[in-house]
Amino acid sequence: MIKKTITTLILLLSLINSSLATDIKGHWTGRFDDQYDIAFDFKVYGEVLNGYTIDSEGKTHHLYYGVFKDDELSFTIDIMGDPIKVTGKIKDDVITLIFKMPGHPVRVELIRTDAE
Repeated sequence: MIKKTITTLILLLSLINSSLATDIKGHWTGRFDDQYDIAFDFKVYGEVLNGYTIDSEGKTHHLYYGVFKDDELSFTIDIMGDPIKVTGKIKDDVITLIFKMPGHPVRVELIRTDAE
């Protein structure tokens, strides 16, 4: 009986924890270098993060190796043919991304503009 109660309690806590997790799926926009608009569409399946961005020429760039866990995200995206590692965190409905560019990191803040 105690084993059954403990198992039920663990399952209940897992459900509560997953329901409290921040949801980042949808359309997010911001500005890059204070002059270029940037937008991402994110989808999350468990801890797997998928999505894409569209550049100024209309070309779609899919993100890969995406992970979203504990309000932190990371992924890789090709920028001008080079794989760029991106890390970020969501807090107060703002995603702050850090692009690890050669020479200097670039920081971008995104806000949700259209949830899926």
